[in-house]
Formats: sequence, structure tokens, C-alpha cells
Amino acid sequence: MGATDLGLSPESITLTLNRKALTERLQVSDATYTQGHGDTTTITVPFTLRRRGVETRLVIAGPDTEQRHPDPGLCRLIAQARLWFDQLASGKAASVRIIALRENIFETEVSRILPLAFLAPKIIETILDGQQSEELTVKSLKRCGRLPGNWYAQLKLIGVSG
Repeated sequence: MGATDLGLSPESITLTLNRKALTERLQVSDATYTQGHGDTTTITVPFTLRRRGVETRLVIAGPDTEQRHPDPGLCRLIAQARLWFDQLASGKAASVRIIALRENIFETEVSRILPLAFLAPKIIETILDGQQSEELTVKSLKRCGRLPGNWYAQLKLIGVSG
């Protein structure tokens, strides 16, 4: 056995450290061991694979599993929709065409994003807390189709529990 051995199964990663070999490899002569017994320590970490759009994420289980971070792309998309709506409502932008020209995108893209300014507060809160489902991506939110005015219908359409 070398300083470390790595094992991989469909449900977990196992790392076995040989203390003596590791201290020799690190050239540490005065190492102190504070936990464990014997020459080896084994750490096993369960995980799951979750698909999200075209990517697959390795989700490590543990005490920090619930601490998710907001998706910057989703946050940016919602902010963009609200900004564009505010510009139209205040007269700073005369039309969707003006916004599209300024942003150098198609009018249809602006029209697809603009309704997101009216997302249910629960959906926005879920996204800002990083608690949205793995399936909720920028692409899926842009393409969710006609957004209902009823917030409960939005929750159902987008897959957020109310």
C-alpha cells in the first residue's frame, strides 16, 4: 500500500491513508497522530450523481449537503427580467426592440425573458436560497412557455413546492 488508496463505488468514495507512508512521503519527521488506531485511517464519503441539463453533478452527502449556493445564472436572469421591465415601465426603454438592439440580442429573447419579472415570490426565494431543483436551469426557465399569472400555477409549472 502506498501513502493513499482510493476506492470508488456507485454510491461512495473511500480514501484509505497509511499514516506512516504519508508522513514519509511528506517528509515530516515529527508528525503527531490525534485520531484513529493503527497505521491506516479510512474515510468513506457517500455521494449521488444528479443530472442538471447536460451536466452531471457529484453531490456529496454530509452535514453541509443542505448548504447550497444560488445559481448565478438564474439570479442574473431574474435580475435582467426585472431591470428590463422597470426600464419599459419608467420609459427609459421605449420598446422591446430598443432593449434588444441595446443588448445585441433578438427581440424574441427579450420577450422570452421579460415575463420572468413576474415570477411568484416563492420561486424567486427558492432560487436566491439555492434550493431550486437540479432540473431548474437558465435554459429551462427561459423555455418554460407561457408563464401563468397565477402564482400557484407557476409553482406547479416550474416545480417549486409551495
